[in-house]
Amino acid sequence: MTKTIKMLVVIPLVIASSILLGQNITGSIVGDVTDQGGAAVPGAQIVVTNSATGATFQAVSDQHGTYSVPGLLPGVYQVTVKENGFDTFKATDVRVFSSDIRRVDTKLSVGTLQQTVVVTDQAPIITTDSMTIGGSVTPTQLAALPTSMQTIDAFVALAPGVQSYGDAADPEIGGGSHWGSLNFTLNGVEVNDPGNSGAVTVQGAGALVLPPPSSIQELDVQSNDMSAKYTGHAGVTMVTKGGTTVFHGLLYEYVQNTDLNANSFLLNAAGDPRPAAHLNQFGGNLGGPVPLLRKKLFFFFDYNVYRNENASTVQLTLPGMNMRQGNFAALTTQLYNPFTGQPFTGNQIPSAMITSQATTLLAYLPAVSPSSA
Repeated sequence: MTKTIKMLVVIPLVIASSILLGQNITGSIVGDVTDQGGAAVPGAQIVVTNSATGATFQAVSDQHGTYSVPGLLPGVYQVTVKENGFDTFKATDVRVFSSDIRRVDTKLSVGTLQQTVVVTDQAPIITTDSMTIGGSVTPTQLAALPTSMQTIDAFVALAPGVQSYGDAADPEIGGGSHWGSLNFTLNGVEVNDPGNSGAVTVQGAGALVLPPPSSIQELDVQSNDMSAKYTGHAGVTMVTKGGTTVFHGLLYEYVQNTDLNANSFLLNAAGDPRPAAHLNQFGGNLGGPVPLLRKKLFFFFDYNVYRNENASTVQLTLPGMNMRQGNFAALTTQLYNPFTGQPFTGNQIPSAMITSQATTLLAYLPAVSPSSA
């Protein structure tokens, strides 16, 4: 039997710094600005800059030294804090995830000269601004970990609270069952299988209808204690990559074919050759600035194709030639006439009792070897 599955995913995505703010994928950077003695510093100027696009967001600390910069698309940011009489503070490589609240507290040092304190590679901290339990698969993991094909199935299992047994495309997250407990979203839009309340999948191939890992910027799994902004007991949030100030992209292909595959046990036992098998998954993506609006408008495009053609080996038990003529003497079980209840002599069914329908269907069965007849 030969089966062919063809699938195409095309994601054109054009974003500017103000687009998609109405969707539930934006995060925030919050924090407190204090001096070295712990006293609040009101009126400090906070500038948050997207490292990929250069988009900037500004805020001012209040009388308690607290600030908040909401509406940030997932990505890496730089936080700069300035106030007269203090050294300038910069925090780089601040990663914000979708629906995330990232805290960056600042202690300013009194300065007499123009100095800047730069903090990089900040250690992860316990999130005190949200009770949601979960984790995110990093862009490095999505790009570097080997997979048999371009699907998110294996990456979901990397998050804490995910049970990796069972159907990888419909995982048990935080102890939740498959039915009605999981919610998959892509760029803030639900992408669930309405019948199964899980990821939309291609049978036997996983979540191929979702964007491939090479086009995903963030894969976040909320496993427990989700806030009211989420749907279901647990959720998987995906955010695709976007354009940046420079062009970026990649090409890939995953290949399996008859020459690279081993023969099956049953075919080897029968002396039959390997069946034809061809699997090709290929595609690529490209992102960057729109030429006429290089600092304001960006694009990202992804193309993914999956083709699978293979033969499956089936082992069947068929009646021998004697049995097709009503002779079941080879059986150790006694056969009885269903109309009279009397045993058939020698397990021979009279030809008159073999219906014309059965005789017609028997002609379509493949012939068996004489030894098994």
